Amino acid sequence: MSRSVDALDSAFPVAASIALELIRRPEVTAQWSRPSALPHLSVGGLACHLGPANQRAAA
Repeated sequence: MSRSVDALDSAFPVAASIALELIRRPEVTAQWSRPSALPHLSVGGLACHLGPANQRAAA
C-alpha cells in the first residue's frame, strides 16, 4: 500500500455523510424491502449496516 491508512481517515466522514444523505432519500426508503447490491441484504438491511458506521468510527 503506497499511502498510509491514516491518510484515508479524512475521507471516511465525507463518505459517511453521503451515505446518510442517501439513506434518508424517499427513493431509497421506498425500496427498503427490495434486494440491495450486496447479497443477502435488503436496501433497509444495507442502510442499517451503513448508518451507524459513522458513530462507530467516531468513537
